[in-house]
Amino acid sequence: MIHAPAPGLGTVVAIERLRAGRSTSLLIEGISMEPLLVAGQTVRIEPCRPEELRLGDLVAFERDQRVILHRVLRRDLETGEVTEKGDNAPLPTLVPAARVLGRATERLDPPRRIRPGPWMARLSALHGMLHASVGRVATRYPRSHLASVLRLLDRILRTVRRLAA
Repeated sequence: MIHAPAPGLGTVVAIERLRAGRSTSLLIEGISMEPLLVAGQTVRIEPCRPEELRLGDLVAFERDQRVILHRVLRRDLETGEVTEKGDNAPLPTLVPAARVLGRATERLDPPRRIRPGPWMARLSALHGMLHASVGRVATRYPRSHLASVLRLLDRILRTVRRLAA
């Protein structure tokens, strides 16, 4: 999750800037995109239309008067809806095209260009599918075995993300 860093520049103003086609810098808050982005870092968000997003882009969208920044897993070409998921979040969600504000293009501290990562999108989607399937499989296997497998997969994903960051 992200929010506007300066006291005079609130989230509403940041949303309006992006909707007006102007880029803005926002402060990272929360853990949903760790380890790529951690709380306290600043990112530049460039406005874009949903059809300009690519697999793996970090999409900025509005939800409950907040700006959220998550990875694009899929884009519906007909409706413009975007399936997104935080790299550190368990499940993906669907974002209506009207809620899309833009995409992150760079991390400002420390400086680093943010490039789309299709392989990270696939890895994040796999992570979500594994979390979603736990409930279905839980009736067949002891919960402790499933929890151990998920912990192991989470460790593997964290290691891969850390290496990619």
